[in-house]
Amino acid sequence: SLGRNLKAFGEDVTQCVFWGFGSDGTVGGNKEAIKIIGDYHDHMKVQAYFEYDAKKSSGWTVSHLRFSEESEIEAPWRVEEGNADYVACHHESYVQAHMFDVVKQLKRRGTFFLNTSVASIEDPEKRLKALESLVSPEIIRNLALRNARFYIMDAASLAAQFGLAGRINMICMCAFFRLSNVIPVDDAVALLKAAIRKAYSRKGDVVVNNNIALLEAVVADPKSLLLVEIPQH
Repeated sequence: SLGRNLKAFGEDVTQCVFWGFGSDGTVGGNKEAIKIIGDYHDHMKVQAYFEYDAKKSSGWTVSHLRFSEESEIEAPWRVEEGNADYVACHHESYVQAHMFDVVKQLKRRGTFFLNTSVASIEDPEKRLKALESLVSPEIIRNLALRNARFYIMDAASLAAQFGLAGRINMICMCAFFRLSNVIPVDDAVALLKAAIRKAYSRKGDVVVNNNIALLEAVVADPKSLLLVEIPQH
């Protein structure tokens, strides 16, 4: 590094990074999301690049997504530091101290989404204390310095309520579409439902219906996605 961020694209290119766990469906969900975005707009150019830990199903994954209605995208490399409009961390242990710098790619005034059990704590004061205990001080400081929008959701708990323990991909994709506004949320939900029917039809109506019911519950309940006031240190 030369001490400054490499900006390979103009402002019309939206860049996103998703940190996942090998078996949680994040990569599959992102592949579906980039297809939905590309098919929705006639002139939308899209690109996706995926990194995997050697452990595969028990290791980390990082998905790099880019899309633009104006610019051609030819870049088989990672989203650079300070360039991502949206960063999602789908595994809460990654934000603990000495794990990963999951916000390094986030740009100023970008959006950071964290899937964490802390989101299920009802009392706001207790929830904030739990979050400060979970998230490393360095990450909280970097979010504050970037003036980022920080959202949390307990996707695992929501999935378990519908008999889909561990399968958080569709919930987190729904959060992505709600927060990114890349396509209208109602259209995104309709397209996600179609994707669910296609992906899970072989597993039977119960699995399909549970996934769709879960998606509808996430969209209908505004408390499922919470905005965090970032502590200023």
